Amino acid sequence: MSDVIPSPFVQPLEDTAYLLGLLVEITGQPADDVLGRFRREHGRLGTNVHDALDARGIEPYVWTDRLRDFYGSTDAFLFESIAWNRTPTKNAMRRWIAQFLADREAGAARVLVYGDGPGFDSFYFSSAGYRVSYFDLSPQDVRFARRMFSDFGLRVEVLDSPAALESESFDAVICLDVLEHAPEPRTEVALLTRALRKGGYLVVHAPFWYVHPDVGTHLRANLRFSGSRKHLYANLGLKPVDAQLFWNPIVLEKTAGGPVSRRVPWSSWLRIRLGGWLLASARLSRVPHRWTCALLKRADQSRLQQLMEQAAADIRRWEAASSGASQVARGGQTIAHGTTPHPDAMHDPPRSPPQVAPRHIPSRPSAT
Repeated sequence: MSDVIPSPFVQPLEDTAYLLGLLVEITGQPADDVLGRFRREHGRLGTNVHDALDARGIEPYVWTDRLRDFYGSTDAFLFESIAWNRTPTKNAMRRWIAQFLADREAGAARVLVYGDGPGFDSFYFSSAGYRVSYFDLSPQDVRFARRMFSDFGLRVEVLDSPAALESESFDAVICLDVLEHAPEPRTEVALLTRALRKGGYLVVHAPFWYVHPDVGTHLRANLRFSGSRKHLYANLGLKPVDAQLFWNPIVLEKTAGGPVSRRVPWSSWLRIRLGGWLLASARLSRVPHRWTCALLKRADQSRLQQLMEQAAADIRRWEAASSGASQVARGGQTIAHGTTPHPDAMHDPPRSPPQVAPRHIPSRPSAT
């Protein structure tokens, strides 16, 4: 494992044409539909999930059978997760985790990234030299991640089921932006704790307080866990050892009832305590938290817009290549993915026949 902390903005995130091409392949949607949805997501995070929930008439913030089925059938989270992983907020989190693990772990530690969506966190920690296992429930996300790992020559283990998690087999488990969606967060934490070896680290970011129209799949019932260490972690033998101020993320060590492996610095202790108090206060009022979040989102959206502007020439070339591929397909009376729009794109005007873009693969993939 390298001593140098690599950039958290991993190579696939830099290449807009690659992301668009892979989205066309995975979703089976026309290139212009994919580009439209991609642009809307970069204009406002959460747009695709919000629109898909609304189109299906699914009640937000409440766990139902319809919401459970939504996770297995929608591709909206792909668009949201790609944009989120390109923001300064998410990249700062990824870098902070990498620095923590570099300071604490020796050698090629085994890391589980649980609920990793399109796989960018797994990509990053694999590139940094860790032995990484990836897991996500969404079939679309898993297909995206598998293809990306293959394209860039990364050796990431893709787990098919939580049942594949062996007890005490990981040095670190990373679980970012997952628990606020789960109907039983304590069950998820117990599962991940069992997978950790004694002395291993659970790294969590779970904005339970963030119940907002932009994130309709965050469950209102989980608000009670905001800022709570006792109800989620303490009874499982997990003790906090470090955190960023708003627990984005918080790191807990599996102690099995014993002491932590090393003394917690006072600055870390202060962030853990103060952050817990601030997050717990959101159970009474979320107004200050929403103001803070709005400021962070403004910076994130500005960066996403900047990325789209910087990629304008690449997007034009990709559109031209997509149009050429579509003309060739029409001439041969072959359309690769049929003419029916995907359910998550039904709010867009239908186009027939669809245009299928050739997938761009960068010429110099970074392999380990």
